[in-house]
Amino acid sequence: MSEERRKTSLVNKNFQLKFISFFIGFFFLNFAVTLILVNLSFIQLDGIQDIVGGQMSESVSKFINHQLLRLNIVLSLGALVTLFLTFVGGLWLSNKVAGPIHRIIFQMDEVIRTGRTQGFRIREDDFFKELPETLNEYTSHIENSKDSKVS
Repeated sequence: MSEERRKTSLVNKNFQLKFISFFIGFFFLNFAVTLILVNLSFIQLDGIQDIVGGQMSESVSKFINHQLLRLNIVLSLGALVTLFLTFVGGLWLSNKVAGPIHRIIFQMDEVIRTGRTQGFRIREDDFFKELPETLNEYTSHIENSKDSKVS
């Protein structure tokens, strides 16, 4: 099983970093919208005294502002954790997509260098499980075609 483990997580940096940045971009958009809406709600709450025509006590106003600060801190800390999980999850998922393709290309290069097909394979938990099977069938068909032309 240890030989099944890839030595690097970024086997196709361009694809994988674009993949991860796509999800991180959506994360930042969601976080910004949430932060703006929460702050606007608290600003409206703090300005409610104008609506009712009364004077809100200084302590209530300070309490609202303090709660807004605490909420912004909690949201920011949660965002950092979510950002980290988004990056790790995106790296893991992109590796499951790019990894099999990387391995197949490596194995195809071996076939070109050595002229021998040993059978294509990928890790059990990777995506595109049908790819090695299809390539094995294809190379078997080519080898059989060569053998029948030689005979």
